[in-house]
Amino acid sequence: MITSFMDKKMLKDSQLRAIFNSLGDAIFIHDKKGRIIEINNVVCKNLGYSKEELVGMNIKELDIENSKWIEDRIDELIEKGNIMFESAHKSKDGNIIPVEINSQLIELTGETLVLSIARDITKRVRYEYLIKRFVSTVSHELRTPISVLVQSMNNLEKYKNQLNDETKEKLMNVMSKNISLISKLIEEISIIFEIDKKDLTLKIQKIKPKDIFNEIIGEFETRRTKKNILFDLYFDKNVYIYADRKKINRIFKILIDNALKYSNKDSTIKILLRDNYMGEYNPNKKEGILFQVIDEGNGIKESDLPYIFECFYKSDDVTKSGAGLGLFIAKNLIELHNGRIFVFSTYGKGTTISIFLPKNKYFLEL
Repeated sequence: MITSFMDKKMLKDSQLRAIFNSLGDAIFIHDKKGRIIEINNVVCKNLGYSKEELVGMNIKELDIENSKWIEDRIDELIEKGNIMFESAHKSKDGNIIPVEINSQLIELTGETLVLSIARDITKRVRYEYLIKRFVSTVSHELRTPISVLVQSMNNLEKYKNQLNDETKEKLMNVMSKNISLISKLIEEISIIFEIDKKDLTLKIQKIKPKDIFNEIIGEFETRRTKKNILFDLYFDKNVYIYADRKKINRIFKILIDNALKYSNKDSTIKILLRDNYMGEYNPNKKEGILFQVIDEGNGIKESDLPYIFECFYKSDDVTKSGAGLGLFIAKNLIELHNGRIFVFSTYGKGTTISIFLPKNKYFLEL
């Protein structure tokens, strides 16, 4: 019987077994064919199997790599005595866990076995992915406005004596627009870093969301008119919440900007603000408001919906400009106010984004 190998041969001392099980990384002991002889508690916790299920199983059944790849690693280990490599384990419920594995040969009671320490590197892999997306996204999003700026400045310099005032003004407007795009991207990236470091704070005051909406709606007038889009507004009267005015402003801008960006020409965007909302988006029945933006655009594919709040995420079929930061920022700012955001979308028909924000009266007591 293999099941009691460690108890009988190695970990007779209860303190030694306690140390073995208290280590933060997953530890496997298996033979040179990959048959698992012993594991610590972390393995069970990470993979969702019981010890009885794992002992006797082959390591190949847990690794997502093919059998030949695993056999090659074992051959390399036998040759070198110690190797480190990255792979991924598959848990009982199908989750994939990236791991860094440090394996070495050990001798126990005359038998050569393999001791493998598997460190969960999910966070590291995630950060590496985000860094790659960050570099790719920023370089792509900056390339166009910078090129336009350089070209416009060159034209102004080269033809300044030949250009009339109207043409000069057009060039200046183009430059101003692209400077705004760069500034927006830099500001969004700054917020991303604040979110990541958990440095975001709230400056709470009593605000009327309708007033904030009225302040920002003018910024979208040119784009709205160009696409002949109608804003259909329904606002309850005298709605207020306790919130950070600047952050609510940004949330509203992100949602309206997205709706305009993805709406078809000659369509309608409905914007609703409801007070004392107690519907499905307020499951805990808190005192609060519902803000909705409903567009008639192309909608979001069902396969993309689980990822739309991820940093830098953009669907493969999206051709619009943007860094894929808006909804990630909006979600974090909403949750900072103890609110929630919901997205319902039918591909080819449109998207409804609903935000529930509690009144947050208790903020005054903090």
